[in-house]
Amino acid sequence: MDSKARHHHGHISAYPGDALFVVEGANHGDLFATSRDLCLGDAYQLAGAALPMPMRPTYARKENAKPGGVVHDCDLTLMSDSGQRISAQLFASLDTQGCVKKTHLRTDKLLFPKTSYVLIDINRENH
Repeated sequence: MDSKARHHHGHISAYPGDALFVVEGANHGDLFATSRDLCLGDAYQLAGAALPMPMRPTYARKENAKPGGVVHDCDLTLMSDSGQRISAQLFASLDTQGCVKKTHLRTDKLLFPKTSYVLIDINRENH
């Protein structure tokens, strides 16, 4: 099994969506949401010194998810205020009815407080 497949079935670490909020842009003041509510150009910052937290196993597609499970919503690219590109995956925890109750952002680099991260790409293909 390759490493990409393992993250969909093993434990991974991700920032809780409620640890990131929009400091500039169309969604000013909002927390990190699912892909349908995100806007390119919005700038996010961490609330305090949040760290990635372990996350339950995930399912690649919403139609394969179980109530109370976690789905892979989309892939994102952020850019820090210093110009560093950050690849990320957005996941959504589902409640027992299958509705989104919380989001999680897995990044390829650590995020830092008081640093702005602008959303520059959203890839919703195959999700």
